[in-house]
Amino acid sequence: MNKNKGDDTENLIEGICNVIALKDFVVRNPKFKKQNGQEKELTDILVPFEDTILSIQAKSKVIDTAKASPEVIQQRIVKVADDAIGQLRNTRLIVDAGKTLHYKNAHGIDIPLSASIIEKIHGIVIVDVYEGEKQLNVSSGYERKHDMPIHIFSAVDFNALSTEIDTIPDIIAYLDTRSRLFDEEKVNHGVNELDLLVVYKTQPQLVEEILATEAGMLIVTEGIWEGYINDRAPEVKKRNELNRFSYLVDMTIVQLVGVIDYSPGTTNPATGDALPPATKESYWQAIYELSKLNRMERRGFGNKMAEKLEQATKIGSGYTLLKTNDTDAILFLSTSKSRQERTNGLYSLASMAYVKLGLNKIIAIATEPKDGPGRSLDVIMLIDVKFKNAEEILKAADKAFAPPKHVEGYEYSG
Repeated sequence: MNKNKGDDTENLIEGICNVIALKDFVVRNPKFKKQNGQEKELTDILVPFEDTILSIQAKSKVIDTAKASPEVIQQRIVKVADDAIGQLRNTRLIVDAGKTLHYKNAHGIDIPLSASIIEKIHGIVIVDVYEGEKQLNVSSGYERKHDMPIHIFSAVDFNALSTEIDTIPDIIAYLDTRSRLFDEEKVNHGVNELDLLVVYKTQPQLVEEILATEAGMLIVTEGIWEGYINDRAPEVKKRNELNRFSYLVDMTIVQLVGVIDYSPGTTNPATGDALPPATKESYWQAIYELSKLNRMERRGFGNKMAEKLEQATKIGSGYTLLKTNDTDAILFLSTSKSRQERTNGLYSLASMAYVKLGLNKIIAIATEPKDGPGRSLDVIMLIDVKFKNAEEILKAADKAFAPPKHVEGYEYSG
């Protein structure tokens, strides 16, 4: 029997994080230097995203239930969690020191961690408990320490959670809500993690109402998770089918690493100069914008991507535009035209959208039709640009883009 399953646990948790956040945003075993120059591990897994950090400590424990009472077993599990909570202090110290650290993601790409923009840290402790080779489930928990919320999950529950929440914005939103419920004592003590997750997923308005009401209290009964995966299986199946095309966004994020250092052999539509190879910085900016979309937003945009891929197969081209906020947008183009024509068309559409919507930033992505030969990506980014011929572009934009539509939906019914 292997009594040291630390590496196995870290591998497991890294794999789960890669599902939720994709490899681009996951840093394993980041290091930092203390004042005396000694290098020390910051945390087991770090997921920095915009103004938020997820700092994860993964701990394993092998126990013998035949030789220890339930009370002793619980004490040992608590000690493992407490040790992990203590290690999370390093993340807070680094942020409070105001430093900018540089780490490598799974692709070897530099991820800057700038303490100056970090507003929130979520500490996560994953406890992986075994009896021999059998993985056991343990109760989840919550503490506020080191001036941060600390979420304690079993590896079993965290794995199940990743099947329901699998984007960075969604996991941050869940942790934000979870910390508020516990901090404000608005959820019953000893609540089962997966039961709470189901209520959060299926009754979001109730949870919002509880948090908005001073005297509100969320009482989560046992067995909701089992009912969810059994009695509500048809709804979950339909949800998964509705999410099918949302993963086109994830696939695009994964594939964009391939544009680094690649030159398509085309010229810049604005200047006529040869386009240089794509940089790591441009790849990073592109995946960041796509990764800001939660699963429901990816569903809406992914459905339009699928529609335009099919349209391009039938009539040669199709495009769609998603305005992500007041000043930013993402544009997708699928066309069977040559690489240079595709680049020119992408630039033209991006320029028209930029001017028409008064944007500060647009990420425009182009690819072949659904049944096109091979699969390649072109990316154009317009950030804080000025167009001398803005009026001319605006006239063309009025013909190219229909009036925008606001779309809302429910996760389980479309």
